Amino acid sequence: MTLRVVQFSRTPLAGAPMAIHKALRRWTTVESRVVQIRNNYNDGREFDHDLLWAADREASIEALREAHVVHNHNYQMIPEVEKLVRKKPMLVQYHSVPPVPRKYPNALQAVIAQPLQVASHPDCVLLPNIIPLQDELYKPTWDEEPEPHDVLHVAFAPTNRSGGNGMSVKGYEATVGTLKRLAERGYLTYDVIEKVALRACLKRKQAAHVAIDEVVTGNFHRSSLESLAQGSIAIANIGPQARAFFKRFFGGEMLHPWMSATLETLEVTLERLARDQALVCMGRLRARQFMENYWNDEEMIKRYVGVYQQLVYDGGEGPEDSRP
Repeated sequence: MTLRVVQFSRTPLAGAPMAIHKALRRWTTVESRVVQIRNNYNDGREFDHDLLWAADREASIEALREAHVVHNHNYQMIPEVEKLVRKKPMLVQYHSVPPVPRKYPNALQAVIAQPLQVASHPDCVLLPNIIPLQDELYKPTWDEEPEPHDVLHVAFAPTNRSGGNGMSVKGYEATVGTLKRLAERGYLTYDVIEKVALRACLKRKQAAHVAIDEVVTGNFHRSSLESLAQGSIAIANIGPQARAFFKRFFGGEMLHPWMSATLETLEVTLERLARDQALVCMGRLRARQFMENYWNDEEMIKRYVGVYQQLVYDGGEGPEDSRP
């Protein structure tokens, strides 16, 4: 008998639950399913799915009933699901900043491994975004090393256009304005990617030498990790909070591959990259190497399996052949 884990999420959460699911199936003996209420957002972004509650109700109920562990993401479960899993070992993982209210206090509490999320939930277990490095859409377009660019190509894939000062702000207007000015002066070409399915987004990002995550909040997101895997230089605002995160997550000082910028320094940062082919080639190679050496999915998924096993075995139950 193998360990059975079912994830539940109301939303696709940028594809994070499905990435965990695929890594569990690829690299472990865990029997994994994902039950979601929806696999898209209102703006047109769409993600892969396993089971959708409305369309796959019977299969979803069966999977939840048979699960040894339930991994709930971010939000309150719907009442029917709560009834099915209320006595099961549960992992609750938070993704939001500002933090959503704590759910299911008796569950093991975890947080997605990103700087602001970890700062908002300092007592939670850190569990990483999983990036499938062997998937063709997450690979560089080059084989051994990148070719020098003629004209720098930059991708920007914001999840929203929010204004104000909240943590959801991505500096959309200012960032696009910077890209427009530099393009008009011949420094670069750019692609602002919005309202498309994940696979189309990844394909367009794959063509970039540089990808801007966001340079406002001091956070980095799944988008950065996708770009690093593709061998692109990822730009984000990497400050003290992010450096403290790296130290905690990796257990020591980490020479990270991000290029740090703010809204005020983004223009000069991109100018420098546009003029320096060697710097771009080195940064792109280092990006992919970082993901292969320090954030590869085969190793990162072990963090999840360890938590699932802790939940089952601390309760005195579970399949014997799934023990480490």
